[in-house]
Amino acid sequence: MTMTPSNQADTYDIFVYGTLRQTGDYHRLYLRYSPCLHTYYLLFGYALYDYQGLYPFMVPEIGASVVGEVYRVNQAVKAALDEFEDVSEGLYKFVYLAEHQFYTYVKFDPYVADMPRVPYGDWLTYCSTE
Repeated sequence: MTMTPSNQADTYDIFVYGTLRQTGDYHRLYLRYSPCLHTYYLLFGYALYDYQGLYPFMVPEIGASVVGEVYRVNQAVKAALDEFEDVSEGLYKFVYLAEHQFYTYVKFDPYVADMPRVPYGDWLTYCSTE
């Protein structure tokens, strides 16, 4: 049995910030049965960028912050999320943020020059005002 930094065997605490949040398009499909540990978490040092109005990319950015939620997921849900986030194709990478004691998905490369920045790092608010 593998221990992960969530301190629970075979589980991962994952920060989500876009379409996987509670009222996001894909929450019910992937996370509805996973316990939510934090319903509002402000992650400093990252920013969101809009990819064609479809989903956000998160990248490190000093002085910025991102609004999200933290869920505890099992191995099967984590595998489904990795597929959804195209980790194997290099769209996102799955990283552990030790200072927050959770994992998250960040854009594989930092290139966001052609994308609009999501104000206040809140994808759901941004989408509701477009």
